Amino acid sequence: VQNPREIALRAGDAARIADELARKNPAVRVIHNPVNLGVGTGLLVGMAAAKNDLVFVNGVDLPFDVKDLAGILPFFPEHDAVAVVRTDRSAHSFWRTITSVGNYLLVRLLFRTGIRDHNFVQVYKRESLARVKVRSRSPCFVTPELLIRIRDAGMKIGQYRTRFHPRRKGKASYGRPRDILWTFSDMMAFFLERSGIRW
Repeated sequence: VQNPREIALRAGDAARIADELARKNPAVRVIHNPVNLGVGTGLLVGMAAAKNDLVFVNGVDLPFDVKDLAGILPFFPEHDAVAVVRTDRSAHSFWRTITSVGNYLLVRLLFRTGIRDHNFVQVYKRESLARVKVRSRSPCFVTPELLIRIRDAGMKIGQYRTRFHPRRKGKASYGRPRDILWTFSDMMAFFLERSGIRW
């Protein structure tokens, strides 16, 4: 069991390092949340704070090589968003693979998106993000809902295939039962909303 004080100290160290980077590089902006908002809400907070024309979402464990942005930028300005598609999930644990594929298949079944990956990495036009409002806050349904709402609004979504880079340190926390239930709850609430069913 991890000591909560040690976790808090590591978080404090990360905050100080981030602040120091921001002081040295004006392109870096640091957002301090008073409490842990979770992945879903954290993504939305970061997107809302973006200032430039394109908003790029990547994991802190860098599963996407930023050099691949060179292959994505030509999609703009014609497209409103680009979903990056993992070419394999071999770095996932067996449980993570089952939950990830299960989530993907359920989204495809319920929403008929045609998108090959909803939860990896995305690049959005900031103006496109401003046109939609996401109700989900769960770890694994914020970006699927966002992509679906963008598509439903008549905007154009491109897809770009690339390699998934496994994390070098730390342990992934996705796939916990409470997160699966939370994600499923958000997914069904959105499905009912789009179906015009009041609940």
